[in-house]
Order: sequence, then C-alpha cells, then structure tokens
Amino acid sequence: MPTAPLPVRLLAAAALALLPGAYAAADEVELPAGPPPADAALVTPGEADAAVTDDATRDVGAAGGSRFVVVGANELPLSLREALEQALSSDLGLAERRLDVPIAAQQRLQAEAGFDRLLTAGVDLRRDEEPSTTSFFGSGAIRTTTYSAYGGVRRRLPTGGEVSLLYRADRIDTSRPLSTVNPAWRHGVSVDFRVPLGQGGGSIARSEILKAHNGMAAARAGEEAAVEDLVLAVLRAYWELAFAQRDLAARVASETVASELLDDIQARIQAEVATPLDAAEARAGLERRRSERLLAERTLDDASDALLALIRPFRDGSTAPRVVAIDDPDAPTMLEAGDDLPVARAVALALGARPELRAVKAELATRGVEVLEAKDALRPTIDLIGSASSVGYREGWYDSLKDTAGGEALSMALGVEVSLYLGQRAAKARFRAAGWAREQTQLRMRQLENQIVQDVRRAHRAMGTASAVRRAAEAEVAAARESLDGERQRLAESKSTPYRVLEQEELLTEAQTRLTRAQIDTRVAEAELWRAAGSLSERLRLTAPRFAPCNRCSWR
Repeated sequence: MPTAPLPVRLLAAAALALLPGAYAAADEVELPAGPPPADAALVTPGEADAAVTDDATRDVGAAGGSRFVVVGANELPLSLREALEQALSSDLGLAERRLDVPIAAQQRLQAEAGFDRLLTAGVDLRRDEEPSTTSFFGSGAIRTTTYSAYGGVRRRLPTGGEVSLLYRADRIDTSRPLSTVNPAWRHGVSVDFRVPLGQGGGSIARSEILKAHNGMAAARAGEEAAVEDLVLAVLRAYWELAFAQRDLAARVASETVASELLDDIQARIQAEVATPLDAAEARAGLERRRSERLLAERTLDDASDALLALIRPFRDGSTAPRVVAIDDPDAPTMLEAGDDLPVARAVALALGARPELRAVKAELATRGVEVLEAKDALRPTIDLIGSASSVGYREGWYDSLKDTAGGEALSMALGVEVSLYLGQRAAKARFRAAGWAREQTQLRMRQLENQIVQDVRRAHRAMGTASAVRRAAEAEVAAARESLDGERQRLAESKSTPYRVLEQEELLTEAQTRLTRAQIDTRVAEAELWRAAGSLSERLRLTAPRFAPCNRCSWR
C-alpha cells in the first residue's frame, strides 16, 4: 500500500486531534470507568499550595467519568463537585451572609429577654436633721440616722403588665424625745403591679419577638439564596473554564498543523514544486493561528482566576495555581434533563421554593406586626395599678420581721390611670405610614413573583434553545468532517492543494469550538433553569455548612 504524502498525513493527524473524544489524545489516557484514584480527592484550601508545588505531573480522574488529564506543576485539578464543595466552605461572600442567621438569632434572644426577671439589691445610709420648732423639744436639731438594705425582683408579663416584689429592712436611730422605740427595726414587703387595659395590652406585648422570628426566617432565606447564587456562579465559571481548556487545545493543534504545513511548503519551494506566494499564505495562516492561541491562553487564565476566586481566597497572587477542570462537558450531566421539568411545574416549584420569595414573605409578616403596633398606639393608655404592703416596726430585728410576715400593718391601694395624646397626630401618622409600608412590601412581593415566573420561562426557553443549538452544532461538525475528508481525497488525487485542506481543517476547528460552546451553554442553561426553580442545590445534593459558634471563645 503506498504511503500518503507528508502534508496529507499531517492534516489527517490534525483532523483526528479535533474529533470529539480525541481532541487531545497525546495528553489523555483512557481508563476503565470507575471511581477516581485517591490523589483525586478534594483538595482543601490549606493543602492546595502543597499540592501544586510538585514538579512531576500526575494523572487526575474526573468524578463520575473515565477521562483522566495529565496535570503539571502549579495546577490545581478539580472536578465539578470538588469545586462546589470548596466554594461552599471557603467563599468569603457566603461566609459573610452566613453570619446573618446567628445575628438574627441573637436579636430574637434580645427580644425574648425583655420578659426576663430583673433582680435589684442595695444598701444605703441616710442622715436627716431638722430644726426644733417648739420649746417642748428644746433647742437644737433633731437628728435621724437610717441604715437600709433592700432587694427585690421585677418582671414584665407576656400580657404587657408588670409585677414587682420589694423587701426593705431599715435600722433607725433618732434623737426625737417622744420616740418610744429607739433604736428600732422597720421591715417592709410590698407587691406592686400594673395591668394595661388599653394600649400595650394583650399579644401586642410580644410584637418584638414576632418581628425577631420573622427576621430569622428572612436571614435563613437570604443565606439559602446566597448558596443558590454561589452554586450557579461556580457552575458557570467551571464550564467556562472547561470551554477555555478545549478551545486552547484546538488552537494549539491548529497552530501545529499550520507550522508543519509551512515547513512542508518551504521544502517544496526548495524542490521547485511550490512558489514563494504559497509560503507567504502559509506564514500568514500560521501567524493568525498563533495570535488566536495567545488569546485562548489569556482567556484560560482569566477563566481559571474567576473560578479560583470563588473556591478559595487569593493569598499571594504570584503563587496562585491555575485551576484545571477535569470534567468532560459532554459527559452525563449531574442535573436532570430540562425536558423533565415542564414550565408549569417549574413555575409552581419556584413560587414555593425560591428563598428570595420566602424572605419577602417574612418581611411582609413583619410589616403586618408593625401595622398592629401602630393601630394599638391609637388606643388610650389605661392601666390598672395596685399595690399591697406589710410593715413591721419593733426594737428587735426578729420581732419586726414577724410583725411584717403576720400583716400587722397592712396597706393596699388600687387605682386606674388614663393618658391620651390630644389629637393623636403622631399615632395616626405612624399608623398610616405602617399601612403604606405593608402595601409597598405586598407590591414588591407581587413584583418578585412576576419576576420569578419570567425567570423560569426565560430559563426554560434558553434550555430548549441550547439543546437545539447543540444538535445543530453536532450536525455541523459531522458535515465539516465530511468536507475535510473529501478535500483530503482531492489532495491525494492532485486535484487540490495543502492550503485548501488547511482551510477545511480550520472550518472543522471552528465547528468543533461551536459544538463545545453549545455543550457548555446547555450545561449552564440547565443549571439556570433549576436555579430559577429554586432547587439547584437540592438537585445537586449539596449541603452548605452552617455557622458554628466557638464554645471556647471569650468576649472581651
């Protein structure tokens, strides 16, 4: 069998290098399907720097697939799931949002603490002097010294009332001549209460707790929304990186073929079977492919940095590794097919699962509580006030205390206190403003629901379009490959030129790039559809780590 000319063999090798599944055969090893090796495990941010300093290359497996890529020094290989898990653990924006939940929890504790018991205790010394006004007491001042100790407890009731219990012990020493017991002990126990019959009574007393609970619900929903956005951002960045890797491989292969074609034409010029014009055309094609390769390298570095910024904070930019995506864009997807999620089901799912909508509903509940507070402020303040006290006065401490406990000197008081601002201008203004604020939140919720429906419909259309474009790109690649094979056959029959074959090779390269772009767009559109439905993390079976307070931390 005769051997094909060198240009034909070079172009055939280039075409094979661009076929799906074999675009980088020299850099890939096909292994049996199965779990990745141990060295493909998740690389934590703390271990990444050590992992990329090894100068030797190593094989890293793609999770869930059989494609293995040779990775060089200062490169960080990651599967899609590894990138997602690292982002959920290390992303600074998510870490900031994650603190909203414990902050809201502490605000709820502050609101509940308003009903805690308040203990009071103290001691004091009092000295009183008053002038003698009658000759019966003689001249000079009458002095009274009192040593006191007191303690009590007060609590605000969930119904809005307040009750307090106070105990007081006084040691009295006076120079008053008619005092029959001197020095003496005076003990007193008093109970005071206030029950609101108008403003501030009933369940409105717990309004701050209700608002704090709504704040916690909104904080949790906000954290879930941040997780969904981060997962979508990582998916986009990861597949853009995968596209950049494939595009660079295609540009390198195209440049290699153009360089070999130029060498062949120069040899043919020396053999006087080609003209300098052929060499000029080949040189122009080589330089254009070199510029395309340089642009593809920059795009790859930008895509790597975009993903690296999401999965781990930058430390020293000069030593930051290049991220390598090891998942194949045409491998089976981790998400379900978009056709399995009809638009009606997706809309219903989104209206029930979107965390942004749950956050607005929690805010609407808070606005409702504020309206009730403002309405309550229109009522007059009517308080039922009462007190009961028992006092004992004896020379001995124990005798005085016993008289107090026995209720020998018992006093009681009961009354009603009413207060009302004339005109109620502030209360009426607050009530109107609270009602309008609630209406604003209702309108914002309806607007968000409308936006969610629009997002789902747009994502569903994008999914269908991306799938159709991918099928068209596959047909285009098949046609370009057939055209290249025909041009190669014409060259073998001396009916074409190497430059024409190179043109067909370029068309195949561009078609293959469009196919890869369509594969990536399909993946991204699929993720955007589930994000619009509010179930992207659930579909990927991802669990974001929760905030864990330090039990050994001390407040300074």
